[in-house]
Amino acid sequence: MNSLIEQYLNIDKLEENIILKQFKNEKEESENTIDKIAIEQVLGKLSDKEKYIIIKRYFNDKTQSELAEELGVSQAQISRIEKNALERMKKRVEKGI
Repeated sequence: MNSLIEQYLNIDKLEENIILKQFKNEKEESENTIDKIAIEQVLGKLSDKEKYIIIKRYFNDKTQSELAEELGVSQAQISRIEKNALERMKKRVEKGI
């Protein structure tokens, strides 16, 4: 009898773990979606050049030097543009976009 109860409890715990994992996955997916929407909204407020630099730097792993060469400007200019864009993005996120 004890073993039947233990088996039932083990199955119940297994189902509970599966449900918890599904809930966690759904929560993470929702959070990722919210993050993507927020990123799209703040990127939308940047100039085309700023947006291009941020996307290439953080989503395409380009270096500042590579972007400078590609855009025909100095690495210092890319650095300044990136820094200013990130600061503006941060302020918008803190304000709730």
